[in-house]
Amino acid sequence: MLFKNPEFIKNIKLELSWTRLLIPAFVMGLVAWIGWGSGEFEEWKGTPETYEKGLSLTFWMFGFGFIYSIVWGSYLASNSLFGEMRQKTWDFVRMSSLSPHKIMFGKLWGATSGVWIITLLGTIPLILFAADYLFLTDGYQRASHLTLTSLTISIILWMIFSYTVVMLSGTYTYSRDSRHATIGAVLFVLIMGLFIGGFIADAYSDEYKIYETCQTIKDAPPVPCDKNNTFMVDGKRYMAPNFHMTNWYQFKLFPLDVITMVLGFAAFWSSVALYRTLRTSLQYQDSPYIWPIFLVTTAFFLNGFFINERNTEPYLTLMAIFTALAILPVCMKESRNTIQYRQFFENIKSGQWKHVFRLTPLWLISLLCFVFLSPAVFMYAGKFLTWIDYTHPNGSNGYVENLKINPPSVYFNFYISIILLAVRDIMAFHIIAWRPSIRIPIIGMFIYLLVMYLFLPVMSNVMFTTSSAAGEYYLMALIPYRDYSGPLKIDSLIYFGLHLSIISVFFFMFVKSLKRILQ
Repeated sequence: MLFKNPEFIKNIKLELSWTRLLIPAFVMGLVAWIGWGSGEFEEWKGTPETYEKGLSLTFWMFGFGFIYSIVWGSYLASNSLFGEMRQKTWDFVRMSSLSPHKIMFGKLWGATSGVWIITLLGTIPLILFAADYLFLTDGYQRASHLTLTSLTISIILWMIFSYTVVMLSGTYTYSRDSRHATIGAVLFVLIMGLFIGGFIADAYSDEYKIYETCQTIKDAPPVPCDKNNTFMVDGKRYMAPNFHMTNWYQFKLFPLDVITMVLGFAAFWSSVALYRTLRTSLQYQDSPYIWPIFLVTTAFFLNGFFINERNTEPYLTLMAIFTALAILPVCMKESRNTIQYRQFFENIKSGQWKHVFRLTPLWLISLLCFVFLSPAVFMYAGKFLTWIDYTHPNGSNGYVENLKINPPSVYFNFYISIILLAVRDIMAFHIIAWRPSIRIPIIGMFIYLLVMYLFLPVMSNVMFTTSSAAGEYYLMALIPYRDYSGPLKIDSLIYFGLHLSIISVFFFMFVKSLKRILQ
């Protein structure tokens, strides 16, 4: 199949050359030599000299891999799209007989083939070579081969995620003539990669880091041995660091495995998004069935990290909050596509329901997911909003914390208020996007969010003098006051009346703008 993919073959011929392979291989070898040689033995640490050399080589190769495999590889992946857009050849690719998956595979793996070769045959093997000197035993937290397998997979998934993200940004760009688009996309990966790389390096180092606990310093008594979490190597006792295991539903995972799992999830959905976007760019007509699957799977995936410590059951309420938050970004993007709205309403009038479903805005699907899923989520979770009753047993001065559950009305108010907030923001975004006098709608949308979710909550917190007033619960769509000897009290009448008034004003403005774009 690879040799039947013209896009892959074209990129392979452009990328693979002796110069593009030998130069990075030489630099990698130089970096490895410097990394191994700069590892200095320090007697006061008590660790073997080879351990220090392996540690130095590991972080030098991490640095080279980040610059070459992530940053430079992302540049090549991004330039494979932006370059064709600048050279006016992207339209020829779109009009060719190439399928979306061939274009995606050819650019994702062909344009970065040299980076993959150096990384898989050079960088990763050198990191594994250094690991032979880092793990003084077969692994004191777990078997070393499991750690190294997780590390290798995380690096590969990190590369795939970075490349798909920059290519995805290329398919969404509206400035095809801009020569700074490639650099901008890579800059985003650079900033994001600094955090991802830091998490990977920190989680990996926790699994080989050691401390000698029985060392004798000159003119000082020996340090007493800590028998907990220690192991013997060549007559010396070393202590392994303790770190926090992460719970994901009922599974206890090492931090490195958590990062690998998150990167795998992100790489999968970024690849799906890139494929679907390429299909749209090639004029394929797809129904938006992938979006609700993404919402539900992402919500359940994230829910696994939020565990109720009292009964070890996951807080499924995050699914409702995630689906509600997913409305805003897609609404920002889709509100500017007036042609899709015209086609959507024309197909409704003509009864073409298959096309109506295909043109259904993603923000509407997100809103419907929240409306239908949230009641079941709230009923299952049961402990989303709680309050603590402080009792003094037998008249004593001490007190006991008793966790009590809010009545169902609290959940109902939260459920309805989120819907009101969503409807209000959706109409506001469309009013801003459809207003001719606003030249950059997205800036107006961000200003609207700042006013509604920052300035107004602060003002309401000043107006209400209680310590837990409206501002604290504004993001939860509540205007409460709290009596610390009783449950949370909510003045629903004020909140619903205020927002219904705002929605009524926005509704007339929205209808007026809608009539204008449908003319």
